[in-house]
Amino acid sequence: MRHTFPLPPGPGAMRPVRPLAALVLALTLLSPGCAFFSSPPAQKSLGDSLGARVADTARSQVGVRYRYGGDTPGAGFDCSGLVQWAFAQNGLRVPRTVTDQSLFGRPVRSSELLPGDLVFFNTSLKRRELHVGIATSPGYFVHSPSSGGRVREARLSDPYWTSVYAKARRVIP
Repeated sequence: MRHTFPLPPGPGAMRPVRPLAALVLALTLLSPGCAFFSSPPAQKSLGDSLGARVADTARSQVGVRYRYGGDTPGAGFDCSGLVQWAFAQNGLRVPRTVTDQSLFGRPVRSSELLPGDLVFFNTSLKRRELHVGIATSPGYFVHSPSSGGRVREARLSDPYWTSVYAKARRVIP
């Protein structure tokens, strides 16, 4: 059985729609993880604090490709390379590796995150492998995800990131 949806008058005013396609479209639009509802806030400045400037610097790299070992916009970034570069652009030194970054600064609760705080995720079930990003606006962080990906801003409340969240550190005095 085919369902039809009315279109404006004219030739082909009724178009057949496959029920499965309609269901997939409806679920996509209604899904909480859908890009339609999860797009990051507008790219406006986060403020004048040092943390906000670091977060804005990292956000300025959205779209730059991931590259293992990468630490510059021209070469691409891995997760810890993006962190080190964004901090360096603002006159701050942080360690290069995600393991060292995870020990740097002081712990902070996820409910107390400020722009510029580091957020860490355990992205491997086989071994302790951390991924790092920089907190931006409330509930969001910017990171360089993985091979084939690009720097992007994501929601901390996304089910995947919630399931692998490990800790946060404040490295800005």
